[in-house]
Amino acid sequence: MKKFLLGSLLLCGLSATGQEQLPADSLLPEALVTAYGIRPGQGVAAAVSVLDRTAFMSNGEASPLYALNELPGVRLEERAPGSYRLNIRGSSLRSPFGVRNVKVYWNNLPLTEANGTTPLNLLDVALYRQVEVVRGPAASYYGAGTGGVLNISSLERSGLQSGPEAELAAGSWGYRRLKAGYQQAGSQQQWRLGATQLHSQGYREHSDLLRQNVFWTGRHQLSPRQQLETNLLLARADYSIPGGLTAEQFAEDPRMSRPLSIERNASVHHRYALAGIGHEWTIRPGLGNRTYLFGSSGFYDHPFITDYKRDFSAGGGLRTLFEHTRQLGEHALQLQAGGEYQQGLDLARNFGNRAGQPDTLNFDDEIRSRTALAFAQADLYLRQQLSLSAGLSLNWFANDIFRLWDSAQQRSYRLQKSFDPVWAPRIGALWDISRAWQLYGQISRGFSPPSLDEIRTNEGSLNQDLEAERGTNYELGVRTSLLKGTISGSLTAYYLHLQQTITSFVTEGSTVAQFRNAGETRQRGLETQWQLQLLRTPRWQLESALSATWQHFRFARYRQQENDYSGNALPGIAPLSSSASLHLRYRQGLRLSLMHQATGSMPLNDANTAYTDPYQLLNARLDLRLARWQSSGLRLFFSGQNLLNERYSLGFDLNAFGNRFYQPAAARTFMVGISLELE
Repeated sequence: MKKFLLGSLLLCGLSATGQEQLPADSLLPEALVTAYGIRPGQGVAAAVSVLDRTAFMSNGEASPLYALNELPGVRLEERAPGSYRLNIRGSSLRSPFGVRNVKVYWNNLPLTEANGTTPLNLLDVALYRQVEVVRGPAASYYGAGTGGVLNISSLERSGLQSGPEAELAAGSWGYRRLKAGYQQAGSQQQWRLGATQLHSQGYREHSDLLRQNVFWTGRHQLSPRQQLETNLLLARADYSIPGGLTAEQFAEDPRMSRPLSIERNASVHHRYALAGIGHEWTIRPGLGNRTYLFGSSGFYDHPFITDYKRDFSAGGGLRTLFEHTRQLGEHALQLQAGGEYQQGLDLARNFGNRAGQPDTLNFDDEIRSRTALAFAQADLYLRQQLSLSAGLSLNWFANDIFRLWDSAQQRSYRLQKSFDPVWAPRIGALWDISRAWQLYGQISRGFSPPSLDEIRTNEGSLNQDLEAERGTNYELGVRTSLLKGTISGSLTAYYLHLQQTITSFVTEGSTVAQFRNAGETRQRGLETQWQLQLLRTPRWQLESALSATWQHFRFARYRQQENDYSGNALPGIAPLSSSASLHLRYRQGLRLSLMHQATGSMPLNDANTAYTDPYQLLNARLDLRLARWQSSGLRLFFSGQNLLNERYSLGFDLNAFGNRFYQPAAARTFMVGISLELE
């Protein structure tokens, strides 16, 4: 265990752009935190980290994976190229694939749909201009999810420049990437238009990927008191699913695919559109409103080894927020109140799979999903040294599943599942001990209802007994910025008591994951980040820091038929992990980034009878400016991932049938390209 942490300590680095909100005397680039709608320049009593576009560029724009995994408590997995699973403080326990238990927004529009699913795999990393990650339950302001919140912005919130952007890159395993776009910054409007295409043949058999994005995002000043936001995303993703391997298969040949994956064309084909409009209105000084209207539509075609799914979805909703600020002598009071509503329709059919083509209809469903929350929050700032926060939300969630045909039962029927309304409170306090030190604490309640894929599983059952997870989170943190920001960092401790925990299992004779409420879990953790300015001269800049995570997650009460797993470690959670990076920049346009990530051994099933080996990743990127005009630079870059050539998985199938836990990641990988980027 000590060995894998040592590599990160030697590099001692995390990108300075991946910092948490620090006291104002920090010389590091200050990230604009907007979580919980706090006032600009104020800290927030929560674990919030911000990444800007340089963090993603330093890791190469092939994937957001390595940049997000630099953050403590965050793990983005890629079980197959383009197939993401997001884990924030253990949130992916119940997720065989995709994103669960984390609320995701794109440009203030909910990417998480009313049915609980999030198509994060559709987004190219070019859309990640700034990312804000809230770790821990945030239901008092954002609704469902005990893991946290991911806010993705495609326009920087400050320091905008005008100019073109482009990229042409190629690399190992048939990797090819194209990007083209333009960004306009002005006093009255800012907008960005772009298109991307990424193609890869994949490291493993049957793991090719094609992803295309066309996107637009803009801010338009209508008047001194009104601003309009417009957003459009058109996305396509086609990727093959090589499937999980046993430990023996993984050791023999990690590039092989699971038997029948090729014969039955296990793959995903997804078409998606999301559009939204936002209006910000300063009604009068100290009183304003922000309202967002949005709609989405998608088609999902998914042949798998055991079946064949074809779904059409459409949905929409709104989020509105009123904010009132008032000076109370030397103090200030901020009041917020609003709501969010989403509704979705899914037309979902499940067939048998015959040589990769849909066969006999198994079941045909018409599904309506609804989710809503009303929330309010008060923040009291006392002489700029102490701030107190109190928030509360009321949440509703319901599914109406009309099974038009069930071939097994030879009939149609209906399941209406409405969950009891959930109150989610939060209280927090932030104390500026001095100009260099901040101390914060919070207590928050969170909840997470089962997603549609957990209620309606692939083998055809409708699980009406599943209840929402509910948890209470206790958190204490300290932040510091010393020597005028030369050294800065944070340390966070938390304890989450989760009840009605949803876990996955596979019944005897079946290969399909099903879900149940498994009792209680107790999740304790420590998260730390440290940034250092090692060198800053007119010509050279060297930055270094470290992030590390300790997670002690246990089943407090969990029985599975005759087996008692109480006290066992939660599968898919590494007790220790760390990430480090070192960034060297030269004024004439040379940039070198080194990144090291280490992950400890973790259990792969509830019984804790199978464990992974710990692994370390070393990535590097070198780029050189060839020419520059106005605000854009033409750059040549070289990058390498997994330079230590580790044999590892970037994602696992937990509690997998036949012990097929492993989803092998690529061996040593290289890329070269040329880019035109704003500097």
